[in-house]
Order: sequence, then structure tokens, then C-alpha cells
Amino acid sequence: MPQLISMKTSMATANNSLVTVIEEFAAYCSKFCNKTVDVFTDRGDIAYIEIVLYKDGVSSFRDCAPPHDVAKWLASNMMQAPPSLTDEQIPIKTLKLLIVPLNCDALPYSPFPEGAFESVARSYNLSKDYLSSERLQSPSIAFNVALDDRMSGFVMKAAKWNDDITHFCLSSVFDARTMHSSCILRISTKDDLRDFKARLEEVAEFAWYPYFMAAVLLEKPTQKQPEQTEELRRFLYRVEKTTGTHKNHENRQTARTAEEAWTDPKFQLAPGELTSVASDCIKRGFSCPSRKRLLHLLKVAHEENVATGSISKGDKASRMLTEKLKFMTTWIEESESRFGYIGKRAEVQTQMCHGMMAQRDNALNKRIAETSLAVSRNSRQDSANMSTIALAGFTFLPATFMATMFSTDFFNFQGEGPLVSHWFWVYWATTLPLTIAMYMIWYFSIHRRRRETVGSGDDIELARLSSSDTV
Repeated sequence: MPQLISMKTSMATANNSLVTVIEEFAAYCSKFCNKTVDVFTDRGDIAYIEIVLYKDGVSSFRDCAPPHDVAKWLASNMMQAPPSLTDEQIPIKTLKLLIVPLNCDALPYSPFPEGAFESVARSYNLSKDYLSSERLQSPSIAFNVALDDRMSGFVMKAAKWNDDITHFCLSSVFDARTMHSSCILRISTKDDLRDFKARLEEVAEFAWYPYFMAAVLLEKPTQKQPEQTEELRRFLYRVEKTTGTHKNHENRQTARTAEEAWTDPKFQLAPGELTSVASDCIKRGFSCPSRKRLLHLLKVAHEENVATGSISKGDKASRMLTEKLKFMTTWIEESESRFGYIGKRAEVQTQMCHGMMAQRDNALNKRIAETSLAVSRNSRQDSANMSTIALAGFTFLPATFMATMFSTDFFNFQGEGPLVSHWFWVYWATTLPLTIAMYMIWYFSIHRRRRETVGSGDDIELARLSSSDTV
């Protein structure tokens, strides 16, 4: 993506500087990603989420109004405008989540203590705007941010190598002493944001734990994969029906002869369609290891929290996250295997189509050869017929010539006067020059025609060479 010119508009909120997604980013995605500007998040989508788990096990999800000071709101483990609480209603675990668009500057830039992320960025050689920039080419990655004792920092960002846009970037801080989490999520599209908030509300009893929330972010792309494989499988099935190769060994009635497949208009499109299916399978299959790697990094980070005592192994959210990671990993592995199977199946169909096309071309060439042979035979027969006619004409030509000659007045067979007229020389004097003149006219006419043909060919070749030299 080209460098984007920052066009920032601050929110009209005191002590709260939030900036909308820049317009060039949305325009670029509209042009190159086949998405309209309306699908991308903007200032109106900025959200302040509070998730609270109470002592009695009840959880709450609240979409709050913009706070006066975002930094203080994120750091505070108290609910906004808390009601009168009983002992059982005391919040024991809280999460504050700020949701903003990507390519958006927010104050605070990250939930980490001042200087913490900057140290990590210098150590990893990351760009200063790594958390907020959409245009950075990077793999899917998650890593810890070193913080003080009993506090753990975490960053997870989706890849941009396989897609036109980065879908999200999550940065979070988990304080094991107060069981409070502060998170900032930068997300690209309105649909992803809507689905994420809905899922977050459904699993609020576990989502106070930021690592569980990170797993929820990976749900949508992971659980869309079976639907994608089914769509590709059905498309491949239609192509197999066109070529007549779908389960021929089970039901010969579904088979088609090669000629029936050749004459089907859809057959001409099959190789291109199959190549598209195989390419899509490779792309989607390639994204599976990337998602598995994110899940593995989440698992490692969670296990470190358990090992350090930041969260109890028996905690419900901890146990649920462990099982959820196993479930999602299995889902991805099965999808990866399915993409590989469909891709191989598409490759087999592509090879089969190319083979059938070669057979079709061979059949057409055979028909052309047979037609040429028939034409050759007919031409030879015509030539024999013409030879017969010419032979007949040649046989009667002397007799015809002599009959014509003797029928003239140059010869007198009546016995009166000389037998041959003294004007007989006039016949030869006129016939021979005319015959020679006709041959000369024929010769020069043919010669000139050949010369003109050769000359035009030379001109065309010269023009072609001149044009190639010019280029």
C-alpha cells in the first residue's frame, strides 16, 4: 500500500484525543480489496467496554459512554458509576477494553506503562506505529511485553502477507494483583467489530481474562473455514459433473463420453476454474499454520501466567481457555487437511481436462487428416479423369488438324489446277507468328504476376523488419 497522508480529526471530548481512520486507507481498500468505504470502522465505531466478574460468579458486559479521561479509565479497576454493592456483588475481576479503528492514533497509544512497549519495539526493531499501522507487512504474531512483577503484557496482530488488510491488533495488560486487565483493540471492519462484541458479551464470564478474549478474536476466521471448504467442494463437484468423472466407478450412468464432454460449453471454462480452486486452496491452507502459530503463542503465554501464579490453573477461565485452544487447533488442523484434499482433487481434474483436450485435439487432427486424404483421393481421381480427357483430345487432335487443313482452299483434290495453292505460305505466315505471339503473351503475363507476388512479399517482410527495428 502506498504511504498514506494523515488526515486526523480529534473527538470533541475533553482530555481525550482519539483520531478517526484516515480516509486514504478506506479509499485504497475500496479500490483494491473490493470493499466499499462503509465496511470499515470509523470514529463512530469507537467503543469503551467494561467486563466485570462479581464475587457471586455473575458477570456483566457494558458498552460505556466515552469517559472524561481514557488513560485513567483504562487503568482503573472500578466500574464506571458503580451502584451500591453487597458483599456478593463486589467486582473481583475486571477488564477495560478500548476499541478503535486501525490507522488510528489513540491516547493512550497502548495500555502498557510508559516506556514498556518502546523498549520492546527497540529490542525487536519494530516500527514506532506497529500497534496502529495497517500498512505494515508482517506475519501473524503474538509476543509478551516485559512488565513489573505480577503484571503481564501481551500483543497479538494478524498477518498482512496473505491479505490486503490487517484485520486487528490487540494489546493488553493483565495485573494479577488486582485481577484487572486493560486492553486496546484496533480492528478494521464493522462486521468483525459487531461479531466480536456479540461474542464477547456471550462469553463475558471468561472474557475478563485478556488471553481468552484474544482467542475469541481468532474464532471468526477459524470457524469460517468449514464453510469455505464446502463452497470449494461444491464448485469442484459441478466441474466433475461437467467432465463426467464424478464417481464413475460407482455409477456408470453418470459417466459421459469424451465427445459429450468436449461439446459442453462449460468444458472450455473448466481448466481456469479448477486452477482458481487449487490456488484458493493453497492460499487458505497456507493461512492455517499461521493461525495455529497464534494459538500456540497464546497457549505458551497462558501457561507462563499459570506457572508464575498470575492465574490459578483451576480458575474457570483458565480451564476454559485451555480447552478452547485445543478445540480451535483441532478445527484448524482438520480444515488444513480438507483444503489440501480439495486442492489435490482440483489438480487431478486439471490434469484430466488437459488430457481430454489433448484427446480432442488429436481427434480433430485425425478428422482433418482423413478429410485431406479424401480430398487428395478426389483430386487424384479428377487428375486421372483430366488425363483421360486430354488423351482423347490428343488422339483426335492430328485428325482434326488434318481435316481442317484439307478442308481449306489451299488444297485442290478435284484434278483441275495445282494440288497445293501457291497461297499456302500465307497460312503458315499468319499461323506461326500468332502462335509465337500467344506463347510470348502467356509467358510475360505469368512472369510479371510472379514478380509482383514476390515483390509484395519482400515489401511485407521489409515493413515487418522496419517495424521491429523501430520497436
